[in-house]
Amino acid sequence: MIEPIIVRPQKNGRFQLIAGERRFRAIKDYTDMTIIQAKIADVDDLQARRISAAENLLREDLSAIESIEATIEIIDVEMGKEPEYLTVGKTPLERVVKLLSKLDSIRRSKERRSVVLEAEKDLSNAGRI
Repeated sequence: MIEPIIVRPQKNGRFQLIAGERRFRAIKDYTDMTIIQAKIADVDDLQARRISAAENLLREDLSAIESIEATIEIIDVEMGKEPEYLTVGKTPLERVVKLLSKLDSIRRSKERRSVVLEAEKDLSNAGRI
């Protein structure tokens, strides 16, 4: 295996797979190996999502849909640091669509030279990913 899988420890003494699911499955399904290389990352949920999404985006054989899904996941992880953001939708896609809609509205307001509220300016600056 060229690149080890990435796991994180769980409270029950087991490990959660963060990145490398396809490699893990291939080794499990097509080899007799019982031990494989793994990097152990001591990360929180947010960091685990970020690692997983970033690795997914780096795959060479991504379809357009998979690329969009990975990008949405990365945006959702980064914006998820803001508690208000998490309240605007139930799924990452709903939240990102709402964010993009707000950003577009702010952009159009600026183009019309309308007054843009300070909170909207902050959102606009946060949306620069």
